[in-house]
Parts: sequence; structure tokens; C-alpha cells
Amino acid sequence: MKTKTREQTALVEGQQGRHPGLRSMLLIPGIILLALNLRACITGVGPLIGALRGATGLSATLIGLLTTLPLLAFGAISPLAPRLARGLGIEVMLLVSLVGLAAGVLLRSLPALSLLFLGTALMGAAIAISNVLLPSLIKREFPGQIGLMTAIYSTLLSASGAIADGVSIPLAQNAGLGWRGSLAFWALPAALTALLWLALLPRRRSKTRSAPALASQSPASDNFAPLSSQSPASDNFAPLSSQAATSDDSPLRTAQQSASGGSTPRTSQQPISELASKSIVSSVWHSSLAWQVTFFMGLQSLIFYATIAWFPALFESHNISLSNAGWLLSLLQLAGVCGSFIAPQLSGRMRSQRPLVVCTILLALTAYAGILSGAFGLIILWCLLLGLAHGAYLSLALLFFILRTPDARSAAELSGMAQSIGYLLAATGPLLFGWLHDLTQGWTIPLLALTALSLVLLVIGLAAGRAAVIKLPGSVPMPSSL
Repeated sequence: MKTKTREQTALVEGQQGRHPGLRSMLLIPGIILLALNLRACITGVGPLIGALRGATGLSATLIGLLTTLPLLAFGAISPLAPRLARGLGIEVMLLVSLVGLAAGVLLRSLPALSLLFLGTALMGAAIAISNVLLPSLIKREFPGQIGLMTAIYSTLLSASGAIADGVSIPLAQNAGLGWRGSLAFWALPAALTALLWLALLPRRRSKTRSAPALASQSPASDNFAPLSSQSPASDNFAPLSSQAATSDDSPLRTAQQSASGGSTPRTSQQPISELASKSIVSSVWHSSLAWQVTFFMGLQSLIFYATIAWFPALFESHNISLSNAGWLLSLLQLAGVCGSFIAPQLSGRMRSQRPLVVCTILLALTAYAGILSGAFGLIILWCLLLGLAHGAYLSLALLFFILRTPDARSAAELSGMAQSIGYLLAATGPLLFGWLHDLTQGWTIPLLALTALSLVLLVIGLAAGRAAVIKLPGSVPMPSSL
């Protein structure tokens, strides 16, 4: 009863607004500006690859390694971020992340190849910290508006990447900054955002000193306590609309009602006995379904990062100017924003996400077929179709963290597993694509490789998208109020 009272109090605080005055005015802009910094400095490299190779003499394979470094940092640093935040606090670590991001962006723009790679690695490590902690901050500070704030965050994340694709060449050519100046430009918004978070820091630190230890905090506080001690009311780590994931029509809702012993309304959904795995596994690492979700996350990320790294160069090889190639990649990512918004609305109402997986893969295969056919007069259409597919891929991967698990603790474990291994797998994408291009001196084989990977993603997606739930010992249903 005591825990339930704390949960209800946290929900009321979130609905009424826990941060009146100046802090409330700064917190939301701080989150918005932070989200705008987490994709642009990565995607802005793609349109500049031609100029970068010409100036440095790097092979396509080494350029692929350069675009892979941030993903390697994501996989290596992400598991460490919660531990660092336990000791220093979320706001402090987000500020450190922004300072590190600005420093990394500046380092990679200096005239030394070693600093190009070192700065890129530092930039990736800084982004990894924010990737992990920003959703947790949203869950802690806005417990009653998780869906809205997460939607704003994820939309701005994708939109900033699309904008960076379009402005990288104009910054280099029209503004006269050159490719190094175009890369260095993204240190400016990171530094300005760090100043805003510096203003948020003192008040948050004083509040942290008076709070109990993280390991014993209530569900309204930082979600960094050991998973075994977290309350079932703690928010899930997967960044997507909670409304879509817990609607009356979702398989998760049915599983929650059955697992909690409450009465289950008659719906078209399968009962928990059909949704759950046949046998209980000791951890998500021992679940075949968890590995299917993990490989879906990794393969879709691999395809995405290979695309944003190399498609501008592919377009340029077909007599499309560098500037137009950048805007085409920007269009592709803007279409991805639409895909990211539409897919959760549809999949949350499905017992199985298999039909959506099939439709999404067909969009990508159609785009690859169009590009391989040489029909570049329809390149805008191919970019739109591929962008919709990429956005839906990501949303489905994030949605699987919730729909394939019975409670918040299990979802957090699956999210951590899928993102750490998934990003390490994705890191091979730009490297593989560049190596195939170097090997064949053309783009046909790399495109065929993406087509083959899309077919593999279809097989894995059909497995991950089935109406099933990982069964773990002591699983507690997520609250329907999320």
C-alpha cells in the first residue's frame, strides 16, 4: 500500500507539473535543444565524404571506419551511462555529454588525421551518454506526459539529422567554410545548449543532495536502481508513445491484465497463455525472442547508417550534384520522421506486427529495385519509400522492447541488450558498404548487399513481430497509466 501511494503521488505530480517557474521554462527547451544535437553531427558527414576523401586521400574503407566509430562508442559507453549518473546525477552527465560533444566536433575538424578519428570517437561517446540518459530524464521529470515528451524528442532527433544532410554542403561551399568548417559548425549549437544546461545544473544538484540514495528511490525518482529493486511503476526505457504500447487493443495490455490477476475484458487479443513464451527463462539473454528483437534492432541500424554514410556518394556518381545529393538524403530522413510517427500508431493496434514488417520491407525493396534499375528520374520517389521504411524500422524495433516484455523491468533489460549489441552490429554497416565499393569499384554489389540484408531483416522481423511475450521469473505487469 505504501508503494502504491508513492506511485499515485508521482503520477499526480507529473500531471500537475513538478517544476514551476524558471526551471520549468528552461527544462523543456533544454530537452529540445539537446535532442537537436544528437544526430546532426553524425549525419552531416555523409554529404561531405567526397570532399573529405579528396583532401585526405582516405580509402572508402577508412571512411567507413570513420562513420562507424560513433556506433562503436554507442555500444561501448551506453552500459556505463547509468552508473556514471548514479554518482554525479543526470543533469551533470548531460552537461558533460554536451561539453564532450562540442570538444569532439572541434577535434575532428582540425588538420590532423589522428584528430579526425579521435574527435569522432569522443563525439560518439558523448552522444551515447545523452542517448541513454535523456529518455530517463523525461521519465523522471514528466511521469504524466511520457508519450508526448518522447514523441517530441524522437521527432526532433530525426528532423535534425535530415536538416544536417541538407545544409552540410551549403555551409562548406556557399558559406565558404570548407568541409572542415562545415564539420566544426555543429560545435556551436552543442556549446550553446551546454550553457543552458549549466543554468539548470545548480538547482538540480541541491535537490539531488537531499534525495535518498538512488538504490532506494521511489518510482518517481531516477530509474537507476538495480533492476531487481525497481518498482513495477517505474517507466519503461523504450522511447515511444506509451499510448500506442498500452492501448486496449495491444497484446501488452492483455498480458498485463492477465498477469495481475484482474478481470480481462473480452477482446480480439489472445490470452496471456498464448502470448507468453512456453517456458520461463532466467534472463532475456536466454530468450530466443529477445535475440530476435536484438538482431532486428541491429540490422535495421546497420542498414540506416550505411545509407546515410554512402548514399550521397552514390548519388554523385550518377551526375547528381553534391548539394542536391545532400538534400536527397535530407528528404530521405524527413520521410523517416513520417514513418516513425505512423508505424507505432498502426502496430500498437495489432495482435501481431508481422503484416507491418512485411509492408515495410516491401517499401525498401521497391526503392532498392528502382535505384538498381538506374531510374534516377524517379530518385525522389525512391528516397521517399526508403525513408518511410527506415523510420518504420526504428519505431518497430523500439516498440518490440515493450510489446515483447511483460513489465518495465523486463523491457529495460531487453532494451539494454538490444541497443548494446545492436549498435555494435550496426557499426559494421558503413565499413562493409565502403569495403564492397572499394572491392568492386561500383555501387551495384553494395546495393545488392543491402537488398539481401533487408530480406534477412524480413525473416527476423517475422519472428520478432509475432504475438509473444518473454516470460521471466517474478515478472510484474506494467501499470496501464504509462
